Amino acid sequence: MILTASACAAEPPLESIDGTIASDSAAAPLVEFARLPQGPGPLRIAARPSFRLGGLYDNDSLEFDPRAHLPVVALVDGTIVVGDHQRLKFYAPDGTLLRIAGRYGYGPGEFDSIRDLCPQADTTLAVIDGDGRWSVWNRQGQLLHAHEREGVIPNRACSASGDLLVLDGLHTVVDTDGRRRAPYTFHRLDGTPRLTIGPLSVSEYFVNVLFIPAFTFHGQSLLIGDSRTFALQEVSIEDGRTLRRWHVHGGMRPMSQAVYDSIVESGFPRDASADQRKKTLARAAELGNPGVFPAFFEVRYDPAGRIWINPAFERWRWYVIDRQGMRLSLVTLPMPPTELAKLEGFTDRHVAIHQFDADGAPILSFHSIEERAPAQH
Repeated sequence: MILTASACAAEPPLESIDGTIASDSAAAPLVEFARLPQGPGPLRIAARPSFRLGGLYDNDSLEFDPRAHLPVVALVDGTIVVGDHQRLKFYAPDGTLLRIAGRYGYGPGEFDSIRDLCPQADTTLAVIDGDGRWSVWNRQGQLLHAHEREGVIPNRACSASGDLLVLDGLHTVVDTDGRRRAPYTFHRLDGTPRLTIGPLSVSEYFVNVLFIPAFTFHGQSLLIGDSRTFALQEVSIEDGRTLRRWHVHGGMRPMSQAVYDSIVESGFPRDASADQRKKTLARAAELGNPGVFPAFFEVRYDPAGRIWINPAFERWRWYVIDRQGMRLSLVTLPMPPTELAKLEGFTDRHVAIHQFDADGAPILSFHSIEERAPAQH
């Protein structure tokens, strides 16, 4: 469906794709989109940020570690928390630094490299480290409890109600369609296993081509994205039932054999021996060409319940499914792709974008999300 913003406006018309519900009543509702949108949609990220964090300062507490992923969340009370590599930084909603917690190490209250932040409904914060450990902190920056790694926790696989999704990699099976799948278990933040679901997709490797399932939570639902088919499913975290499904037709980019071969070749280090090259090429031939590029790398919910999908290799573009789950549109970051900006998270009113300033220092800019309505004719 094409939504016209204004008959005389210089901007292109706003575009969104309406979904249709498949007639299969035996399974959870399936919303199908005929294609991906090509032009800008009703949602827009404001060009001018409301405020910025980071940059170069005399006080290094105000700077960010250039090695950091910089995950960003807002706690229930509006406090903004940034995972600055090996420290937690707490900010007021206007960006004023309140406190810093954590340090480098492998003991309680210490981090190797903060990977994910998960605000809890009770105002606490769960933090997942890059090595798989997790810990829980209060909003005053005090450690409440810490846990060692248990299995593999996918990215963004933590709910506000205290569930962690953990992959049981020891029981991976090859399904009838040739895809690898495994059970996943919801663990409470105290480490207690609660419910096993699946089998669900696991990461699939084709030498230098990687398909990683995407996970994200919203309320009492877990969203699972399959990057080999451009399909999503929403699962209840109470009992594991599939609630809704989505599929985008024409969303996969074909991969020819010649392109696959070139990708395999590009992965050889300069000093690779003839034997290493031979073994890698044999492995690539054994696995075969997957036939398509990954559809996306990330899937996120925003606080309003919209689904954001980041297509592979295009970090400046996001496809967004609206709150009702029935309309698909395109949103782009408000800076040129050459700036290598990356969406890192959401607060109640903003999207947080990770980029670098003129001095090469990492910054987070917080931009409001604007929703443009079509003009009335």
